[in-house]
Amino acid sequence: MDLEDYLPKNGREREVYQKVLNCEEISKDEANLIGSEGDNQGNYPHKYAFLRDDLISGRIGVHSVVFALAGKGKDLVSKFPKIPQNWKKIVRGENMQQKAYEMGLKVAKPEGLYKVFDLDKKEFYSGFVMEHMGMLPINEIRNLKEEICESRSNNYCLKFGENLRNSCIATQELYEKALREYEKAGLEAEAKGFSKIDYRETNAFWVPKLNDVRLIDCDEWDYPLNKK
Repeated sequence: MDLEDYLPKNGREREVYQKVLNCEEISKDEANLIGSEGDNQGNYPHKYAFLRDDLISGRIGVHSVVFALAGKGKDLVSKFPKIPQNWKKIVRGENMQQKAYEMGLKVAKPEGLYKVFDLDKKEFYSGFVMEHMGMLPINEIRNLKEEICESRSNNYCLKFGENLRNSCIATQELYEKALREYEKAGLEAEAKGFSKIDYRETNAFWVPKLNDVRLIDCDEWDYPLNKK
């Protein structure tokens, strides 16, 4: 469905929808005009919108889900808790990620905590908004490597033998490079005072346009309170 189909015909409501899709902050009165509150997690600014179809399947975690944002926010994603009790983990992760980004560590740029408009349900949900860089989870690179390098089809190998070998080498090298950069990024975070970094391949993304990694899911990270 085109975003235009979501815009009301009513002039005032339509204006508010357009503001949200333009990533403009709206007032509480404007928010009440187009929808209701989907949770009571906090008094955050009303900004941004998303569609349920834009769920990022690779970012369905134990405690959260991630959606690409709609309209002019296509270069952003928002992380939401699966259940209300998980909101504290989202807030903690946002706090750690903000601190890490300010210290120059390799994490996705955080935008902050907002009430994001669900275009399908017409409700605002509290979410953690951050940049979307077209990232590829390291575990998916490993899966691709295994699929290419461990092919058992004789006909496939005969037909694409040389290309298959080259692809196997390329994905193996990419996977190893991503792991090295992930380890370096984690060690740099530890050197700057962070601890409890959860080293799993699902917690680091390879960013092709940067030829580098970005760490995600900082909700388990820790940082001494006495440090500035």
